Amino acid sequence: MIRSVTEDEVESNESHLLNIPFDLLGMLMKHCVGVEYLRFRATCKLCHSAAPLTRGRKKSGLTRLQNNYSLVSPWLMEVDEEEALFIFTDPLLGDKYFMYCLPEVIFQRRIYCSRFGWLLFEYYSDDNTLVFYNPFTNDIHELPPIRPDFWLVDSFSFSAPPTSPDCMVVGFLRNHHDWCVHVHFVSGEFLWHRLNLSLGGDDIHCYRFPTFFGRDLYALLEDKLHVFKDLGVDNYSWEQDVAKAPTSCSTSWTKHFLTRHDQHLLLVMVSEESAKVFKLDVSTKTWGEMDGLGRLMIYICDDTCLCTEAETPEMGNKIYFPELHSKNGRIVFYSLETCTYGTFNRKTVEETRTMVRYLDRAHTWIEPSWS
Repeated sequence: MIRSVTEDEVESNESHLLNIPFDLLGMLMKHCVGVEYLRFRATCKLCHSAAPLTRGRKKSGLTRLQNNYSLVSPWLMEVDEEEALFIFTDPLLGDKYFMYCLPEVIFQRRIYCSRFGWLLFEYYSDDNTLVFYNPFTNDIHELPPIRPDFWLVDSFSFSAPPTSPDCMVVGFLRNHHDWCVHVHFVSGEFLWHRLNLSLGGDDIHCYRFPTFFGRDLYALLEDKLHVFKDLGVDNYSWEQDVAKAPTSCSTSWTKHFLTRHDQHLLLVMVSEESAKVFKLDVSTKTWGEMDGLGRLMIYICDDTCLCTEAETPEMGNKIYFPELHSKNGRIVFYSLETCTYGTFNRKTVEETRTMVRYLDRAHTWIEPSWS
């Protein structure tokens, strides 16, 4: 939190800084980013003059953030709507970084998807406007409005960054008793293509974690895998119940997550006791359990599931959760090597599953992208 400084503090700080050349203060400011920049600016009148308020919004500030805070994994991002802040947490070191967001980018509704460093979320409006936003560059890309009579929105995903000519956005929406797939090509016409599904009026389940393979889309309906082939063309095909998730041995609850790596489709099953990863055998349409992920790591939350290679050995073969330990504030993961939940103490693993604090703010995993 940024607080106001008292007059006594201002005078005390100024007395210590009067002998520091103005140019040196400017050089110090080059190493401050986001909230740190504003805190330095609020220290005294001299620092206030040496730190223009507009600097935090320029690309130079983003460049400093990239150079100073270069991490080796996706970040856990929380949205503090009251302060208009993004809070990023490093899964390995536990460090937190802060960045102010644009005033118009306040998540009054949910974040639907995070991929390639871009967020896809629903902006508060009467016509269900979807917006792409890159918090590292402050770039915004608005999508055409979807018909407002669709009262239940299930999930969205996109195949490539919105700056790519191949970017396709797909969403599952429901209007009364009808489920539909809406498809939009970012580089094409400013409209959505609607494909009707026949799921039946009594079906209350939702499609989760849409995952692209070219123009084919895989998604989970409860514990069953569905595939939509050649989306965006008139002769698309839809295959239901392609593969069913293995039966869970958990005595409490089980959650399913879908992601991909290279040409492999991966299913993550998480319970209170354990987490397991399965790979789809396309020929037999069955899920085979994996012994481990090797150098891969998986990041899961309510609407995003990412799989990427670990840049450091200690981060690999783990599944990371949007949960913080209530004592050390570090991100909780599950190790497929030791079959235990834990956190990092810097680069040392500490086993834990107690005193977990669940996030109550809008959050997601995001891969830093500076373009």
